[in-house]
Amino acid sequence: MYSCVAADVKGDSDIPTMDNSALDGFAILYDDVAGKGEEPTKLKIVGSVRAGQVPSRRVSAGEAMRITTGAPIPKGADVVVPVEETREEQNTVYVYRPPRLRGDNIRRAGEDIRRGAVVLRQGDRLGPAEIALAHLAGAQKIPVFEKPVVGLLTSGDELVEPGHKLMKGKVRNVNTHIMAALLEHYRIPCRNFGIVKDNPRQIASAIRSAFGKCHVVVTSAGVSAGQYDFVKTVVEKRLKMKALFYKVRQKPGKPILFARKGNDFLFALPGNPVSTFVTFLLYVRPFVLGMAGFRALDLPREFAEASEPIGGNPRFTNFLRGRVQADNGKTVVRTTGPQESHLVTSLYGSNSLIVLPEGRLSVQPGELLEVWRWR
Repeated sequence: MYSCVAADVKGDSDIPTMDNSALDGFAILYDDVAGKGEEPTKLKIVGSVRAGQVPSRRVSAGEAMRITTGAPIPKGADVVVPVEETREEQNTVYVYRPPRLRGDNIRRAGEDIRRGAVVLRQGDRLGPAEIALAHLAGAQKIPVFEKPVVGLLTSGDELVEPGHKLMKGKVRNVNTHIMAALLEHYRIPCRNFGIVKDNPRQIASAIRSAFGKCHVVVTSAGVSAGQYDFVKTVVEKRLKMKALFYKVRQKPGKPILFARKGNDFLFALPGNPVSTFVTFLLYVRPFVLGMAGFRALDLPREFAEASEPIGGNPRFTNFLRGRVQADNGKTVVRTTGPQESHLVTSLYGSNSLIVLPEGRLSVQPGELLEVWRWR
């Protein structure tokens, strides 16, 4: 479901290639049975045709040909009567219920796919239906965009990996695992380069190593303005990458850096886990999906009624973790609890980001809010 078609796919022939039967029965002439009253119509059986065969002769007035589902319609016949509405005796068939219309139970050539018609367009998301359609159209292989490989690393002397005993002053690394889980959700391949110490030389070496194996590198932590926040300086001074933007007016996630050098792209995200999560959703996710050929990059958006008072910092655009659900025919949203950016528990139970625009301090129950669904 998470590969995109890289070039239009066209039908190489009409599908079906010929008019064919929609069911098992008899191919006959409509005029032989139309308006004949209640008495069954007697017709001579002149042969049979199965799916995959070509009829050996035409059907003339007073004649019928046995036919199976998918078999080509013989020349002369213009309707198929279901076998359940007939009775067969030796070489004769009796039709008890005439078809309503000429052409009943006939699938027309090309009604599914026309030769030369575009069945899949560049940028279409590839799933089971699209795969079936492409192969039906004659494509043996389906061209897809190459997915970028994303390298992940986080910096901090205080960090330890999950599974290690948590000593005083230490913090478990969840950020690379959050990012890896999000990439896995979208089927984007990644490599986890783990934890790097707060050391400019080691940070530069780790990023260089990651770029040797990945198209995009995403770091977390060390990108703000603290004494040990070295990432921005390393990226610009040591790695000679050009910063395309730095810092955004939002909470959480203000200190974010996006940089480029040639075909190498780097996102440096803030270190608080919720800030990492939000900025990854809003910036990294659409960027890598765009590289993979996707057209629809925005998170699905809708409006919901606040079910509780909701507040934020009016100096920023606030992205609050929320849960959208149906309630008595209405779509409502509530927050998942305290919203500080270090509280990973605020992600639990969330299925959306509540957008509180810059300049808006709070909303009251019943007021409409824009929400961006992330799951």
